[in-house]
Amino acid sequence: MRELGTGKSRVETLREGGINPRVLPAMPVDDGIQAVRALLPRCWFDGGRCARGLGALRQYRREYDDRLRTFRGRPLHDWTSHAADGFRYLAMGLPEPAAKMKPIIYPKGAFV
Repeated sequence: MRELGTGKSRVETLREGGINPRVLPAMPVDDGIQAVRALLPRCWFDGGRCARGLGALRQYRREYDDRLRTFRGRPLHDWTSHAADGFRYLAMGLPEPAAKMKPIIYPKGAFV
């Protein structure tokens, strides 16, 4: 996909700026959500600096169908979507998939 103003792709623009991005293959959203679930227990966040992003991750949810009284198969697209999508891409783009990482054993009483 090319930008209208420059005619360049985002990857080309990043490379010109000295950043060499890795483009991820298209994957189902549910696979990415599972990657996030596997990664989250390994994460530490600065509560102050990450407050908005953590709030978005906490509020990310599936769309609810009032008529059928059930959750739909896709996430609700709202203010949380961009932060959740960014974290999902991080989880999917790590060199070692989060699902394959060894679990961390925290000492008793440790705050995570």
